[in-house]
Amino acid sequence: MVKINVKAGSKTITVNATSDKSNYYSELSKKWAVAESLVEGLDYSSKYYANESKNSAAGALQSLQSVETAKVDAINELQRDAAIYIEEAKIQADNADASAALAKTTVNVGIAAIDEIIGSAPEKFAGFGLFDTKLTDHILTGQDA
Repeated sequence: MVKINVKAGSKTITVNATSDKSNYYSELSKKWAVAESLVEGLDYSSKYYANESKNSAAGALQSLQSVETAKVDAINELQRDAAIYIEEAKIQADNADASAALAKTTVNVGIAAIDEIIGSAPEKFAGFGLFDTKLTDHILTGQDA
């Protein structure tokens, strides 16, 4: 190994020069093993790439957690929506039942009214069927056909 002193202005720099490349790369690899940045303008640091891998893994974990959170939120929203739709369906079914009951009552009232009309003057309606148009006209207008 040869030491060369280089002077530039008031500073002196000592440069180690060797013809043995294995010694040079041995020293360089030692530096790369612990460096977290460029060594002599080159980036072969194992520690640097280990940290890059660690950061990448942390980013992937964060992405996975975000996806899991979004999944849970979506499931909760679907469950809330399903509960709302089920409740609305129950209300609509109850309304349909009430409408059916009201329709049945209306039909019964109509039948009772027809029975009362026919019963009050049976001689006027002798020979008429329940669905006869003359009877229907009389019920609607109150006048004999």
